[in-house]
Amino acid sequence: MSNNKRKRKQLSNGKELPPKDKNKKARVTGSETQTDLSHPFQPIVNKNSKVLILGTFPSIKSFENTIYYGHPQNAFWKILFELFGVDSTKYGKDTARLNKARRKLADNKGIAIWDCIGAAQRTKKNSLDSSLNVQKPNDIPGLLKKYPKIKAICLTSKATLTLFKRHFKNISLPKHVLPSPSPMYFRMSYSEKRDKYKEIFEEVGLLSGGDPKKKSKEEKKKPKKEKKKRSKNKSEKEKKKKKKEKEKRNKKKSEKEKKKKPDKMKKKKEKEKKKEKKKEKEKEKEKRKKKNEKTTKDNKKKNCTSIKNNKQQSVTGSETQTDLSHPFQPIVNKNSRVLILGTFPSIKSFENTIYYGHPQNAFWKILFELFGVDSTKYGKDTARLNKARRKLADNKGIAIWDCIGAAQRTKKNSLDSSLNVQKPNDIPGLLKKYPKIKAICLTSKATLTLFKRHFKNISLPKHVLPSPSPMYFQMSYSEKRDKYKEIFEEVGLL
Repeated sequence: MSNNKRKRKQLSNGKELPPKDKNKKARVTGSETQTDLSHPFQPIVNKNSKVLILGTFPSIKSFENTIYYGHPQNAFWKILFELFGVDSTKYGKDTARLNKARRKLADNKGIAIWDCIGAAQRTKKNSLDSSLNVQKPNDIPGLLKKYPKIKAICLTSKATLTLFKRHFKNISLPKHVLPSPSPMYFRMSYSEKRDKYKEIFEEVGLLSGGDPKKKSKEEKKKPKKEKKKRSKNKSEKEKKKKKKEKEKRNKKKSEKEKKKKPDKMKKKKEKEKKKEKKKEKEKEKEKRKKKNEKTTKDNKKKNCTSIKNNKQQSVTGSETQTDLSHPFQPIVNKNSRVLILGTFPSIKSFENTIYYGHPQNAFWKILFELFGVDSTKYGKDTARLNKARRKLADNKGIAIWDCIGAAQRTKKNSLDSSLNVQKPNDIPGLLKKYPKIKAICLTSKATLTLFKRHFKNISLPKHVLPSPSPMYFQMSYSEKRDKYKEIFEEVGLL
């Protein structure tokens, strides 16, 4: 069988295998795949388009939903509907009607949408820009020639900007970088992204408040006399302002001159105080030197041991190694029935002193929703919110802890792949102390592998929950919530 031609194989029942898709050619190399893809959509554009919004290349979800920025958690269309005052909730889950409304909104508001890349090779089974090898850019210059009313370009991430500069150096239109609407970009909240979009849309004239140089038709129709009166009023106001500013300046000068003439006695006292302080510091330095000379040998030995045992950072290239012990006690009481285990607290959890403490982590949001508790009344008061979280867990028979008791963080991030386990927590001891716990829920597959490695002898039933982390975007919030509900019903919490 040749590589160029694929013969159909007949099965024993007479059926034939479907032919291979010519557009997608997968080549397996180790754990990675290389897939050649051409851009699936035409640009959204018409003769009245004023601003061109460019991305990199459609994600896997965008391929499935046949629309730009088609991932359910992508904030692009949500921001546009909100900024232009369009209600998208009436379409529900009808993607066909929703996509029509999205295209109609872009056309009506003078927005053109396309991507920089026309054909690419996806080296991994994900939608990250780092997994793309560009084979062919789109014809952006041709689009701008065809639609000359486009006077500005908005790029939906810094990655898009680098691509644009690499392939379209000769395009001189003004460029504006929007924050990435992707769920992977969680450094900015939704409201911060929306406000930045609003600011840039006002600059490029998509929203009212932009293009101050452009005069409205009403202003052009007004007679010349009114304009002259306005100019006179403005000149008078400017003169008054200038007078006030001069008076203020004169007052400030007089005040400064008064301050510049302090008493001579005060200066002498200040100099004497400074001399006394210098003498005291010199004496302290001498005392320290004597102590250091006596204890140098002891300190060297102590430092050698402390480097191994205590918390420190040893820089190796661009990575850091930090030894950390678990910061929290387990949330548990005598009535706990189900133990929920994670891996190790994130950097944000350390800061906020609570399990799953990242603001975008869905864990506590799901629990409050499933048990019908309103958490909005606490606002940004983290102390009261953390009390309410612990109280909810205690009242509903939920115990919370982590598999790792001490670990080394090799990079400055909260990924499980950056952790070297030094010591597991005493899970068997906890289960002995609280015998009413009859089931264990693990908050990710990574937690399951850790549990199997360190706690092989624990025979209680185990259930794997979807990760509530914002980094796990393969499931939407509603899908995660439904899975939690299903497992909580199994273990008797609901």
